[in-house]
This record gives sequence, structure tokens and C-alpha cells, in this order.
Amino acid sequence: MPQYPSYIVHGNIRIPAEYRSDVTYGADVKALAVSLYSEGVMSNDRIASFLNAAGNGELGLSEGSVYGLCRSFAKVSETSAMGSKSIEALKEQDFLKQYAGILLHDHETALYHFGTDHAECNVHIIRYLRKNTEETENAKTPWDRVHVHCTVT
Repeated sequence: MPQYPSYIVHGNIRIPAEYRSDVTYGADVKALAVSLYSEGVMSNDRIASFLNAAGNGELGLSEGSVYGLCRSFAKVSETSAMGSKSIEALKEQDFLKQYAGILLHDHETALYHFGTDHAECNVHIIRYLRKNTEETENAKTPWDRVHVHCTVT
């Protein structure tokens, strides 16, 4: 078994060895996890269970690892799509500077500085409802299905 120092340095942060990950997942595992999270609207623990079962228990993927994969993808895609979602960067977008209507978006708080009114995309609202039901005790009651029905009708 390899010996590691009592901590590793990541930038200016010292990370204790017990929190160090020696696992690197391939592009296929990462892509499937992100797809199941964003398109399949599955919770992190269900994604980990599914991928571990699909990999015959060889992956050892945890709920935290799924969260990390999805978070990493979100940061990369956010940066590549707009450069940055900071208010300063958004002010450089000609469309947003000139737009004088209802801005439909994903509840990105920086976007509330633009447009005359705001609406949140129903796809995001439905995703929040489904995740809430999967990840809480609300799975015992059908309240999310009622809210989804009201949202789409």
C-alpha cells in the first residue's frame, strides 16, 4: 500500500490524506452520471447505485463522487457557454443590455439585473419538485405530482 503524506496541498488548501481520492473515473462514467442527473432527473444516491450495479460493483462510486462529477461539469459548461455569469460579464452581453421584456431563465440570480420581469423555466421547476420527492420524506405523498400537473397544465 502506498504511503501518502498526512495531507496534500491543492492550491493553498491542505487536504488531509483521509479525504484524498485515488479514483479517477473515465469519460463514459462521468457523461452517464451527468446525463442521469440533468436529463434523467435522478438523485445522486440513485445514480451511484445504478452505476455501481451496472459496473458489477467494481466502481465503488459514492453519492459524493456523483455530486463532484456533476458539479465539475456544471462549472466547465457555465464557463464555456457564457464565459462567466457574473453581473459584470453579463453587462457586456449586448442582448441583455438592450432587452426590455420578461427574461425566462434558470433562476440565475445575476440575471435579475436585466429585463423588466422574470420567469423561471417549468423544466427547472419540475426538476426541483422531482428531486425534492426523491431526496426527502415527501416520497410518501403524491404532492409533487399534483404540483407538476398544475405547472404543465
